[in-house]
Amino acid sequence: MSSVRAYDQRVCSRACGAELTASKQGKRYVQMLEEKCRFEKGEAVIEYASVGVASEDNYYHWTATIFGPDGTLWEGGIFNLDLVFDDNDSPAKARFATKMFHPHST
Repeated sequence: MSSVRAYDQRVCSRACGAELTASKQGKRYVQMLEEKCRFEKGEAVIEYASVGVASEDNYYHWTATIFGPDGTLWEGGIFNLDLVFDDNDSPAKARFATKMFHPHST
């Protein structure tokens, strides 16, 4: 096992008490697992939103719910998103699952 993978596995195990499988020891996977643990422990908080892993089988697929902030046009709104990450450093692909009206789209 390379020193990087051994380090990643120690970090992941320390963060959540979870062991990585041999097929999922990528750096991005470890990052996703650590973020999941931070949200579950309450160490990461996003105002007006809720975020979590969509399935324990796939740490690359997350769901988010954004709550419309008080005093804005979106007040009282609940907006659901699907976030899909890949193993590269590219940004997540986000898709609003909630149907919304927008005057410039059909």
